[in-house]
Amino acid sequence: MKVASPDTNDRHRVVLYVTSSTDLEALLESAEAGTLTHALVSLFHLGYDDENNKTGPYVHLGDHRPSDPRFDELWATVKTVQGYGTKVMASLGGAGVGDYGNLFAAYDVFYPLLCDALESYDLDGLDTDTEESGITTGNIQQLIGDLRRSFAGRAGGFLLSSAPVASALTDGGSVSSGVDYHRLLEQFDWYNLQFYGWGSLPSGSSSPPPNYTPNYEAVVAATGSANVSKLVAGVLTNPDDGNGYVSLSELRPVLSALAGRYADFGGVMGWNYGNALGPAGTVDPAGWAAAMAASLQAS
Repeated sequence: MKVASPDTNDRHRVVLYVTSSTDLEALLESAEAGTLTHALVSLFHLGYDDENNKTGPYVHLGDHRPSDPRFDELWATVKTVQGYGTKVMASLGGAGVGDYGNLFAAYDVFYPLLCDALESYDLDGLDTDTEESGITTGNIQQLIGDLRRSFAGRAGGFLLSSAPVASALTDGGSVSSGVDYHRLLEQFDWYNLQFYGWGSLPSGSSSPPPNYTPNYEAVVAATGSANVSKLVAGVLTNPDDGNGYVSLSELRPVLSALAGRYADFGGVMGWNYGNALGPAGTVDPAGWAAAMAASLQAS
């Protein structure tokens, strides 16, 4: 049996995907205040400088190599944030890019490049956002196993999370239909479940599978209550980021109720840091993280 590495935070997770490389003062503020437990640097991509001829393989952060000077502020901030106890991980993938297709078609090329990037910036783990067809459960199991072995000796451990849509756990719709997230749950440290567009925390259904619009309770029922600590409720932080935004005034009591019902509730994830709306309705990432932490503690 593959044993996941420990998640050392002893409180409900508050997770933010970070797609910004500048204006990171709020990230520092949240880390120092202890309201943000995990930051996921997003999004890493795997590809070729010459896609047609498959030459010049690269790891990119967004559209540029992680070593590009434009990321100097980001990597300096990562070090400081980690010093406050916030775990900082990379997130690989995203919608329709083909990163995992490239990885598994030329694994001996891209896996070492990925490991090198994770080591170079001393990242605390990897989040797999597999949103493409043709990827199998076996592919992801191979990646998990290799990463566990490659980073087994890392001081502070190495975390692995994944970002399936919520309905993938209730036999509803999925954006990576070849991946069985039930089989993988034991091997990941947690799931950043996307409840936006593929479920709803306040208005989704708790009916049994197949459930295409599940709420949190439906996912718990489908996966087993023993896995609650691995189920992080993912939400949008701004209505401009997609369908299914839930305002803080509606979201906060839902989260408090879940944290009250489940002592080991996995926590909350937000996409994304850069335009996160705080309690006043203005862009305020630190306010968003503080509001989430307070909601989880209120229970």
